[in-house]
Amino acid sequence: MNEAISPQQVLLYPDYPTQDKDEINLFDLIRALLKRKSLIITITSIFAIASIIAVLLMQRSWQAEIRFMPPKLKDIHGLNVQGLANQDGEEQGYKEVQYTQASVYNKFFTNYQSISQRRHFFNQNELIKYYQSEPDEDKIVRAKSMERAFKEFNNSLKLRLPKKKTQVTFVSSTLEFTDQTASSEYLNKYAQLVKKRTLNDVLQEVTSKLQQKQTNLKEQILIKKRIAKQIRENRTYILSEAIKIAKLLKLDGATEVLPNSEVEVSPLYLRGYEALEAEKKILEERKDDTPFIDGLIELEYQYSQLSEQIKRLANGKDKFSVVTIDQKAITPESPVKPKRKLIVIMSTLLGFIVSLLIIFFLNLTQKYNENYQG
Repeated sequence: MNEAISPQQVLLYPDYPTQDKDEINLFDLIRALLKRKSLIITITSIFAIASIIAVLLMQRSWQAEIRFMPPKLKDIHGLNVQGLANQDGEEQGYKEVQYTQASVYNKFFTNYQSISQRRHFFNQNELIKYYQSEPDEDKIVRAKSMERAFKEFNNSLKLRLPKKKTQVTFVSSTLEFTDQTASSEYLNKYAQLVKKRTLNDVLQEVTSKLQQKQTNLKEQILIKKRIAKQIRENRTYILSEAIKIAKLLKLDGATEVLPNSEVEVSPLYLRGYEALEAEKKILEERKDDTPFIDGLIELEYQYSQLSEQIKRLANGKDKFSVVTIDQKAITPESPVKPKRKLIVIMSTLLGFIVSLLIIFFLNLTQKYNENYQG
């Protein structure tokens, strides 16, 4: 007779999970790696050697850097026309557009980024030789090659401007080039070219405004002289009429006029023809009306002041500057491209990872064959 077994007498054993045949055991994988370590070394070495050969064959590039800072106040002070003083030292109120450190600094960088300016520099210095070994005979192909080379040069010439446009601060520019010495040489040459062009633009603008003032003053002077001449000619004609009347009345000298409230101005002929003929003769012999023209001397003085200002600007270009070169570009010591160490390290690491994936795949294939085909 079977005795009943109580639940307390039942021994419960935990069900441990059994390993699936398709699962990968970590220890098996480690053993597989150790077993095929020669394969890992081989593949990793192949990647490393290939990367070394590749970086040795890659064209190297050097990067030169130049630093700019705003011009000094004394470098732009002469560009501003503060006012023209007359002979008594009083200002006449002539004012020009005031050039500040920031304004001329920004003009320099505007020209620095100009595509036409860069293309002119590229063609003038024949920089195509650094991007193309031999020129193509076909004109169309040569033009396309030239354009590609210029785009590459334009992209390699970079300007690092501050984020805030109103901020006047240090600015740097870099040029990446395939020639170690030429990188700094052409960067300095381009900076000087833009500096000269910007200064010429500013001086031409100032000179143009001064010349415009001169033109206006000259017109005022000519108008005053023309009016004075017309007044003199009119006076001569009036005197001729008065002389005729005086001779008809036989008035050779001045005649007193009885007081008469109705007569405000005495007729000229009452002065007598002798006095009138003397005045007429003086007017006809006069060659220059300048002393008799009100305000003419002041205008001519202002005109001469402008002439001196224009002459000073033309002869004093060396005294002005639109930018200060804080540090010229120097020949770089090491290339920026390619980054040889980084490329070799990353390629070696990639080779190691590829070798691990290959061994993992081989181990998985081997295990599959043992479980399902053995």
